[in-house]
Amino acid sequence: MANADAVRTLLELGAQPDPVNSAGQTPLHLAAVHDLTGRCVKHLLTHGANLNSRDALYGETALHKAVKTEMLCVVEFLVKAGADVNAQDHAGNTPAHTAATHTSDLHVWNVLMMSNGDPNIKNRNGETVMAAAQRAKNLEGVAVLKQNFPSW
Repeated sequence: MANADAVRTLLELGAQPDPVNSAGQTPLHLAAVHDLTGRCVKHLLTHGANLNSRDALYGETALHKAVKTEMLCVVEFLVKAGADVNAQDHAGNTPAHTAATHTSDLHVWNVLMMSNGDPNIKNRNGETVMAAAQRAKNLEGVAVLKQNFPSW
């Protein structure tokens, strides 16, 4: 039985979709990092998992985590399901800030920018997404931002 099938079966038998582990993470946070197909994420959301729940340590949502690990199919699924693309973690970073410092995957960048991600939100260091990408020397991210926001 694949992990997604096991998750579906447990949920159908009444398991709660949002229990929290010792790190303050829900199954959705973990699936966002480890679910290569997005099937576990889909089952969790279908059974009422909180799409925008935040972990205790960093205040990250599942979308932050999927972006950080370049899980494109999960990023796409979460955004289509209505994940808050402008959610800020404890450091004030949105998923786009996370992309600025953790990914050069153009597809992840495009999903975030085409989903009304606000590149002007500043984190607690006063950085916009562009400033974070430039500081991280993320040339791909800078290019996507300039393409989508030519006035920069």
